[in-house]
Amino acid sequence: MLFVPSVAFVLQLFHLSAAQDESSLHISSCSESRQLLIVVIALSERMAGQDYAGITLAVRALTDNHKVRVIVGASPNSSNETLTRTERAIILNVEPMPQEVISVISQFSELFSITKKNNFDGILFGVLGGNPAKYIRLWENFKGTPKKGSEDSEIIGKLLCEEIYAAVDLVGTAMKAHPQMKNIIELFDKEKGEIADRLLAKDGLQQPTLDKVFRKVKRNNIPVLIPSSNGVGIVLCHGLERQPTLNELKSILNKCDQYVHCL
Repeated sequence: MLFVPSVAFVLQLFHLSAAQDESSLHISSCSESRQLLIVVIALSERMAGQDYAGITLAVRALTDNHKVRVIVGASPNSSNETLTRTERAIILNVEPMPQEVISVISQFSELFSITKKNNFDGILFGVLGGNPAKYIRLWENFKGTPKKGSEDSEIIGKLLCEEIYAAVDLVGTAMKAHPQMKNIIELFDKEKGEIADRLLAKDGLQQPTLDKVFRKVKRNNIPVLIPSSNGVGIVLCHGLERQPTLNELKSILNKCDQYVHCL
C-alpha cells in the first residue's frame, strides 16, 4: 500500500462504494480480467461529527485477497491512524515546494518575469508559499483580468492583496463557526509561527475536525499546529482584519522575511 497524505487522486480505475461496514467494497470494473493491478482511493476531508472513512479492512482485502497495490490519497483529517500503522505501507508526505523550486517551473516563467522585473518576486512567494496550485490560480485570474491601461505588476499586486483578504475572511469565518478557535489562535507563537499541540490539551481545547486555519505537522519530533497557508500565517502574525494595500503588504513582508519558514 502506498499512502500519500494531502494529495487528491482522480483516477477512475475502479468505482469504490464504502458503506458503514468497513468490509463492504464493490469493484465495478476490471476485477475479473485482473489487467489493472492498482486501486486508487481518494479520501476527502471529514466534516464536523463525521467518522473516519472505513477503508482499513477494504485496503487489507484488496492487498491480501486480490493481490493489487492500493494508493490512498488522503486529505487532512480524513484517515484514521490505524491505516498507516502497518508494515505494508509506504508513507509519502507531500510538502510545499521551496522558493528555488517554484521559481524555475516553466509554467510560471511569465509570472516570475513580471514580478522579478518589478522586484517583488519575494512578495509573491511570501503570500502564495510553496503550493503550485495557488500560482496556477493567480496566473489564470491575471489572464482573465481586463487590463484597462493597468501595469501587469499592479494587477498581480492586487490579486496578492485579494489572497490576503481571502485569508482574513477564512480566519473570521472559522472563529464564528468554532467557539474555541479564538482561544486556539491566542496560543499562536508569532515568533515561531506555530502552536505546540500539547498547549491545546493543557487548556482543554480541541482542534476542529475540519480546520482550515491550522494543520498539524511534526517539528523537532513534537506535534505542532502551523498556519494552513502563507496567507493565513500573515493574517495571524499581524492581526490583519482587512485587505491590505500592496504597499502595506510589501512593508509587512519586508519586516518578517523569517516567517516564510512556517510553510
